Amino acid sequence: MKSRSDYLQTVQSFIKDKETGNRIAYELNSHIQQEKESLLNKGFSPEAAEAEAVRRMGSAPETGRHFQAVYKEKIDGWLVFLLAALMACGFLTALIFSGENGYSFNGKVFFTAAGVVAAGGLLFVDYRKLRPLGWLFYGLGLAGAMFLTWGPMSMTTLILGSVGVQVGPFHVTSIDFIPMLLVGLAAIGSNGPMKVWKGIVLYVLPIYFFMGAADPNAAFIYTLLFTALFLHKRVNKKILWSLASLAIIGAVYAGWWFFAVAASYQKDRLLSFLSPDKFSNGGGYMYLRMEEVISHAAWIGESSQAEPLPSGHTDFVFLSIVNQLGWAAALILLTLLVLVIGRLFWMTREIKEPFGQLLVRGSLVFYAVPVLYHVFMSIGVLPTASFPLPFLSYGMDATVLHAVLFGLVLSVYRKKHSASFAARGTARI
Repeated sequence: MKSRSDYLQTVQSFIKDKETGNRIAYELNSHIQQEKESLLNKGFSPEAAEAEAVRRMGSAPETGRHFQAVYKEKIDGWLVFLLAALMACGFLTALIFSGENGYSFNGKVFFTAAGVVAAGGLLFVDYRKLRPLGWLFYGLGLAGAMFLTWGPMSMTTLILGSVGVQVGPFHVTSIDFIPMLLVGLAAIGSNGPMKVWKGIVLYVLPIYFFMGAADPNAAFIYTLLFTALFLHKRVNKKILWSLASLAIIGAVYAGWWFFAVAASYQKDRLLSFLSPDKFSNGGGYMYLRMEEVISHAAWIGESSQAEPLPSGHTDFVFLSIVNQLGWAAALILLTLLVLVIGRLFWMTREIKEPFGQLLVRGSLVFYAVPVLYHVFMSIGVLPTASFPLPFLSYGMDATVLHAVLFGLVLSVYRKKHSASFAARGTARI
């Protein structure tokens, strides 16, 4: 008959993840001890109680195989399938934009391949190793945003009206530093409640530099991301007053920035949205064109107004799909995009470990904001803005940046059991 140690070692030998195996063995040992004490109270000798307690646990190989099946590391196949489908659709849209100014099919291949490599590499990294580096990641993200605002003008350039840096084939703007800030905030937030003043500083500093680099889109995404990470915690009156004060200050600052600092084309976009007919020769042209595309689009195939749209491969890729391929193709793509949002939301409920949960929550916001804004903008509900559609629009932001975060999300899901055990200190038996 197996001793207790032999029994636990046999169970552990069937569990591939060592950390999970240790946690399960710890819990099984506790069960054996409780059963032994119960038998001792019934008059069993210590040796007989020990042997009977181990026997009642059942077959060690069967127990080990059971827990390996339940707690083995799994890649989220649904999310991988949805992301692969979106990337494939990105290549299909290349047929539409083959003649678009600034579009390169080879560039699309490069960005997609870079995204696949980044996501695949991060998938097999234990995301928990990033947690001790939280302040470093936040500092790097803040330093990048700071450089775009205060760095030498000889090293920066204007990219779609915002300050950026050209690094080989990559256009680096403020929004590209948000994933670093996300990792930092998730690590900091997972350590427990945060002092109000610290939260205000962590929020205000990046916003200041994003606006200084003329990138309100980055500020908008970061605001929603920060809110999603920290507002779910119990909020006291002091924090509520602080948030209300920040909202008022932010609104005043945004108004000042719009009228004093914003580029003329950014002002034109908002004014044209309110009265497109008055700006038909300027920013209003695009709104009128959008109305025309929506009203004439067919369900399948090209519409009568199928000429290419300005920035159709980046800012208006969804509208271009409606225009060139019809509503049926656009709705299929929209379904894929929304299913990814749904899958990420489901993951936020599945992941119990605090750092991983915050990473998934932030990644959901970082993905969902451009998707929803892009779609609602395309149908005329929101003013036009540079929000590329993830994996479909052309460029680094749309593919590589989101692939990096999805690689982390897949890593979180793969390690969800061992991370949850480590966070709770026990295994769920």
